[in-house]
Amino acid sequence: MIDDLVHRSDFATGKDVTAKDLADISFENPSSIAQIISAVENFSEEKPELVKAIDEESKHLNIPIIGITGTGGAGKSSLTDELVRRFLRSNTDKKIAIISIDPSKKKTGGALLGTESV
Repeated sequence: MIDDLVHRSDFATGKDVTAKDLADISFENPSSIAQIISAVENFSEEKPELVKAIDEESKHLNIPIIGITGTGGAGKSSLTDELVRRFLRSNTDKKIAIISIDPSKKKTGGALLGTESV
């Protein structure tokens, strides 16, 4: 039964997402953001119009991006947790989206460490 469930669940998501779906992205609907990310991750070569539309839209945005790197056990998750807590405590009107991956794993391509949309 478990093998059947895994087999039925083992497919790439985002195939039906188009550039028109960018208009529906919002923090109030975090699944819309996840669908766009999945589409680009899984089908970027088949969807050049989506990638181009994202590039065009992002030119008009002024969103800070922070990268945190370090070896395993260095405290990246703890640092991220503390930065987010302090930022949100001081900026209650702001929203944060976190996408965390470990791209250094050769076999799997990286582990999804956690996502959060506050």
